Amino acid sequence: CGTIANLNKDEQAFRSTMDELNIMMSDRVMPTKLRLRLRSFFLSNKVAQSRARHMRVIDAMSPGLKREVTLQINRRWIQNVSLLESLLHEAELGGHRSKIHAFIVGVAMGLETTCHAQDDVF
Repeated sequence: CGTIANLNKDEQAFRSTMDELNIMMSDRVMPTKLRLRLRSFFLSNKVAQSRARHMRVIDAMSPGLKREVTLQINRRWIQNVSLLESLLHEAELGGHRSKIHAFIVGVAMGLETTCHAQDDVF
């Protein structure tokens, strides 16, 4: 019990999810191959689960803070798209009231993390 108390919230939530997954797979008598795929999926997406929890915190913010924080956490992705990177630079020169800044913030707020299993077809 002392070890669990020392884990950070993300690790506690992850272990709780894995425990729930194991119980579900046992209760539903899932085949071994599927159990392995499910465990692999959740282990591979540990960071995405943490980001989903972060988004719940952001959702509780005021609209202005939400825009500012969302732009900041997605800045790295925006800078990887040359068009958006140049628009971001232009928006920062023009200030927070510019239409370009509003556009970039809108793009940042529209970004979502999604997870897919290796065998998913889409």
